[in-house]
Amino acid sequence: MKTVRLAALIVILTAGPASAREDWQYWSSWAASHQLSDKDTLSFLGEMYAQDDMSDDYIYLMYASYTRNVGQGFSILGQGYFESVEHDTGDWTNTRSVVIGPVYRTSLGNDWSLKGQVRFFYQLAPTAQWDYYRPRLALTKKLGSVSVSIEDELRIDLAGSRETDFFRNRVFVTCLKQLTDSVSIGLGYIRQSDRIDGEWESFNALHTLVKWEL
Repeated sequence: MKTVRLAALIVILTAGPASAREDWQYWSSWAASHQLSDKDTLSFLGEMYAQDDMSDDYIYLMYASYTRNVGQGFSILGQGYFESVEHDTGDWTNTRSVVIGPVYRTSLGNDWSLKGQVRFFYQLAPTAQWDYYRPRLALTKKLGSVSVSIEDELRIDLAGSRETDFFRNRVFVTCLKQLTDSVSIGLGYIRQSDRIDGEWESFNALHTLVKWEL
């Protein structure tokens, strides 16, 4: 319980600038992974975002990932990324990207662990360019079959097409429960802040997660 209270406190302190609008969304994630060897892993992630109510879905995204462990806690991550976004007009825009970047994991002792990664996004369609990159840091505490993680992710522009280089911040707090050797479920809180017209606007999201290790 001390760890959960600490997680809540950190969210309050790091949630970001005050928002011009406050609302709630629902995000759902499904993840599956398969260990090919002691160095190689394949994984898949699908997500859906809904705002206002469950039927108001407006983003679908999918990642297909390959991770290669290169030693000393470091890995190289490669991903294929597909995103579909509904606009206010009702039209959907689809983008396809390839993603690459380093990942570092280390144990801090007493069932604490730290993970850092930076992912670079190269958008293939509708235009081909390096678009943005995402530094992300995660701190996790394991409590038996339950783990609690606190994460922060930035989005920083590479294409020079946005009004500011640092244009998005996300804070995650997630509790994950191991149900079986291969299945886990999670419940989390997300706060996203975006820089729009020189001001920070934020929303909150309830996040559910199902994970399979195949």
